[in-house]
Amino acid sequence: MGFSFWSFLVALACSGLFIFGLSLFRKQVMLSGKYGAFALIFVCLLCILRIFFFYDFSFSTGIRLHGFYAVFSDFILATAPDLQDWLCSPWQLFLILWGIGAVWKSAVFFRRYHVFHRELRRFPSYRPDQIEKVSARLSQDFRWKMTCAVLCVPGIQTPGGIGLFHKKILLPDCAYSDQELYYILAHEYSHFHNGDLFLKFFVQICCCIFWWFPLIRILQKQIAQAAEIRCDLTVAEHIPAVVLPEYMEILVKILRQASQSDQNSFYPMATLLENTSEETVMERFQILARKNKTGSVKMILFSAAAVVFFFSSYLFLPIPAYDPPMEDIEEGGAEYVDPNQSWLYRKGDRYYVVINGEETDPVSEASLPIFLEAGLPLKEEFSETE
Repeated sequence: MGFSFWSFLVALACSGLFIFGLSLFRKQVMLSGKYGAFALIFVCLLCILRIFFFYDFSFSTGIRLHGFYAVFSDFILATAPDLQDWLCSPWQLFLILWGIGAVWKSAVFFRRYHVFHRELRRFPSYRPDQIEKVSARLSQDFRWKMTCAVLCVPGIQTPGGIGLFHKKILLPDCAYSDQELYYILAHEYSHFHNGDLFLKFFVQICCCIFWWFPLIRILQKQIAQAAEIRCDLTVAEHIPAVVLPEYMEILVKILRQASQSDQNSFYPMATLLENTSEETVMERFQILARKNKTGSVKMILFSAAAVVFFFSSYLFLPIPAYDPPMEDIEEGGAEYVDPNQSWLYRKGDRYYVVINGEETDPVSEASLPIFLEAGLPLKEEFSETE
């Protein structure tokens, strides 16, 4: 029991299967609605939890693997006789580098996040009169308590929201009409309402901790896209269906204005266009235009399947297996048994065993179960030609 190298390998393999399954099913109809976006986020979080919690429980069944797996384990753990003089095993070295990298990445992230927040103090509010008028309309339509600062930040290309407790909406230094500002603020308020800023902050920290695991970035993009889909559908629930094309037009306009640079990716900020690629925006358009809501039953089945796989992944643990050296067998007075040339056979009322092609003495009834449990096949009779 405990955290081990072998349980760590299982966690990586299961997380890879999680991500592979998400890449297959994320664009299916069952995952396209608001419930589907929630299910996708839930499964992504399960995947992250599986990477974190690589624990070997007492109920885990060991699967003994020979050959390369055993040699690889010997090298990584430095348990082979010719490797035991190493001051540090490759596994220990990896854990040390992992810890140093995680601390460094996290420190850099928090420092840049703090510096960016501090720099926001010098930016002015975005057109207070217009913001007050549009916010009043939003409060009436959405019935949410919306109190956050709206700043004009010249250095960004797309509108976005930032802050876990002191929430702020950041707008580029450009003019928006009242209707455009209405949809932009509605989108950002939806991010705050859905708790997406906490989710993005958590995932960003996970990326800092697992800096060496490239698949964690795929999960980050999956969660970001699912959050944007859920946010779009949240907005769609509070506005008439006939004005949805206007909301989509705003996305297209901002997509054209957005730069391909990734300058703001270092902090967890929920933007109107999390990914400015045409494919991801088209996916959001298709989901909004579909107008059908994914049923909760499908979401529950998808999430339940992920939970079953999550707990089942702890049932088995591959461990290295080794065959004793032939010299140890011979020195101990034992004989190597070739499973391809050894079997049991019955003659009359008695059983006989053939070891390496040679017939031996009859087998007693007491010892017969031992040979059967050892895996020797049982034949009807012994033939000299076999």
